[in-house]
Amino acid sequence: MLEHIHDVQHILNECWRVLKPGGVFEIKVPYGLWAGASKPVHYQCITACWFDWLRREDIFKWYGYRSWNILKLEEIKNDKSGEIYEVYCEMTPRK
Repeated sequence: MLEHIHDVQHILNECWRVLKPGGVFEIKVPYGLWAGASKPVHYQCITACWFDWLRREDIFKWYGYRSWNILKLEEIKNDKSGEIYEVYCEMTPRK
């Protein structure tokens, strides 16, 4: 669902705020470089690097995003074509 949201920073910061310590935010999105991800209703092109960037400790100071611990990060391939078409992430707030 993140690819459809205009203000991802607000949504991620709210999820960070309301999750209890140890709570897990689970996300599955189309891989941003997959041809099917380039739709006019998608505001974000998301790759594994996009989530990895949220690990930065100084991210709030510079960009206004809260910092997350990434528990699991996978690029999922299509069984038929072998191309990456989804990104799966489990993360928990770094508080």
